[in-house]
Amino acid sequence: MSKKDASFGHLRPTTAPEMLDRAYAVSVRIAPILWGCAFVSATGSYALSAGMDWIESAETSNPYMVAGILPLILFAEYAIAVALLALFQGLIFPRRPLGVKPLTRTALRKLPGFFLTNLLYLFTVMVIAVVAYAVFTLETIPGGLYGRALAGTAVAIVGLWMTVRLSLAPIICLIEDASPFSAFVRSRLLTSTRAATSHRRSDNPVFRWLAAAALPGVLMLAIAAAFGAYAYLRLEIRAPLDWESPPVSNLLNLFEFAAGIIAAPLYWAGLMGLYVEYRMRHEALDFYLRLRDQRRNNGDAAETFGVDAD
Repeated sequence: MSKKDASFGHLRPTTAPEMLDRAYAVSVRIAPILWGCAFVSATGSYALSAGMDWIESAETSNPYMVAGILPLILFAEYAIAVALLALFQGLIFPRRPLGVKPLTRTALRKLPGFFLTNLLYLFTVMVIAVVAYAVFTLETIPGGLYGRALAGTAVAIVGLWMTVRLSLAPIICLIEDASPFSAFVRSRLLTSTRAATSHRRSDNPVFRWLAAAALPGVLMLAIAAAFGAYAYLRLEIRAPLDWESPPVSNLLNLFEFAAGIIAAPLYWAGLMGLYVEYRMRHEALDFYLRLRDQRRNNGDAAETFGVDAD
């Protein structure tokens, strides 16, 4: 097979800028699917947040209302799963058209494991954030303000390291049919730092993750600044904020909705690029796929790692 006809002739280990360039190029090429899934996910999350606020304000615990929360969560998670599968197939097989039916069918089949793994990962991130905040505000730490700042910063750095090392677990569960526990273990192995040798430079996944999160983070800050300016100038909301008041709560829900549509797809693309990158670096995924494609001569390769190609 000639290099021109290879479905993944470009696939090779890259630097962090090249990794993001490839991931963002795929996100632009599949923009209708990617941002369509982002809209569906953001809509489900917004409906969930608005419903929770309404339940709290009504001070009711109707079991039917509570039961309606789970479908909204699954609705949003399903859209994210479809988007991630589309990104994976777009990165691995850039010349093959995406099949909506195989993507939706595969995402539905793998939704329970993906949902549970993603829930556990988000819970871990929240626990890390709460612990870091508690250390920052703990007055029993010696050294006063500087001691709390130093201890809180140390906890935040360790928490960031753990966040990065476990960040690929939901994707692994989605792509490789792994259980939640094995997905976390495998994420830790894939994101291990490669030491420098005489033939290669060291490669740190934390720096790659920070690079992937930079653009979505900047976009989220810009959206937050726009909403903050609107709240200050038009709604005349002043500090200290009453987070449970309807104006502030509604703005937070709208911010989550806007960030989910604008910034989240770029983060998904960067994270999937990170996953593919470390599959190549630790397991020679690019070499394996070349051999596999040559062996089948681009014939009946109908699926790859759970993603149907036709």
